[in-house]
Amino acid sequence: MDFGYRLRYLRSKRHMSQKELAYVLDLSINAISQYETNKRFPDQKGIVNICRFFNVSADYILGLSDVLSPIVSQNDTEGKNEHLSSTQIAAINDLLEAFKTKN
Repeated sequence: MDFGYRLRYLRSKRHMSQKELAYVLDLSINAISQYETNKRFPDQKGIVNICRFFNVSADYILGLSDVLSPIVSQNDTEGKNEHLSSTQIAAINDLLEAFKTKN
């Protein structure tokens, strides 16, 4: 999945319009549209703002990982969590996200 698809997915998951997301990120609707269609890409500050707003890692939004917001990073697994695969870590993160949204 590419950046635009992931941004659109995250926005849709929150039931937000492009206009609402543009307002929150202090961008134009056109900028959001161009991001989602991969015609334009945000600068470093923009990526940070998007990641913070959606509570996702830069690795996820950039397509380097399928884990939305890693709670246990691959580096942290040395020694104590070696038995967990990246799929298992992703499943744990998904469960934690589900619990967060229930409140």
